[in-house]
Amino acid sequence: MSNGVKIKLSLLMVLIAAVFGIVACSEERVAVATVEEDVPLKVKFKIAEGPSYSQDIQPVFEQNCVSCHGEENAENGLKLDSYEHTMAGTRFGAVVIPGWPEASTLVYVLRRPASQEIAMPHQGKKLTPNRIKNIMYWIESGAPNN
Repeated sequence: MSNGVKIKLSLLMVLIAAVFGIVACSEERVAVATVEEDVPLKVKFKIAEGPSYSQDIQPVFEQNCVSCHGEENAENGLKLDSYEHTMAGTRFGAVVIPGWPEASTLVYVLRRPASQEIAMPHQGKKLTPNRIKNIMYWIESGAPNN
């Protein structure tokens, strides 16, 4: 074997040894790495198409809310029997802030961090998590009348 070939083989062996050494060292470091406290996400995704008010939101209101917040019985002045009434809110202000579910009173009382006196709906009922999320996504997408 010529000296040139021997040098090339030697370099190849060193390179292979180095790669395996790095892989072995990195695997070792991963195994002993500590888990840091998570940080909040900095990315917010826009909803391309949110739930439909007429198909997804109003039926939930009809089934769970209108008996206390309808045309005939509007507790605290809130009516949820139509889009216009829902967007009008109460005598205290809007309950839906289009594009901002976290600031919408409606979401706050549905998620039940509020006291039991104002948590909705009453009578021990609670909306399912996906119904609440659909309402939140509808608000986040701008609360359109669709």
